[in-house]
Amino acid sequence: LTHDTGGHTATASTVAFARFTNGRHLISGGNDARLLLWDWASAVESAEGLPPQVGAGEAGAEHTEATTDKPPVVLSTQHTEKLNWICSTGIHAQPRIYAADTSPSVKIFSIPG
Repeated sequence: LTHDTGGHTATASTVAFARFTNGRHLISGGNDARLLLWDWASAVESAEGLPPQVGAGEAGAEHTEATTDKPPVVLSTQHTEKLNWICSTGIHAQPRIYAADTSPSVKIFSIPG
């Protein structure tokens, strides 16, 4: 899940699993002021059978990249401030994402069904 697959154009500063999709989606916020909802599970499932590309990150941690024809970003929202913190509710009738940026307020986003 990288910039090449529709990801952040600057550092991703916060990541959380989306509670309203039983962990199939990942939410990320970044210094590029974007909030992204990733279908990471489908990206990994579509790459099954392919050898993973393993490398060392900047901090020396290993990571695996999945290759897919389907872009894994399913929702992208642009803000005016960099995002510092995100979480979601697990309520299926009205799924929401909560985000804190550099302003003095917490923003609430309703996710379309």
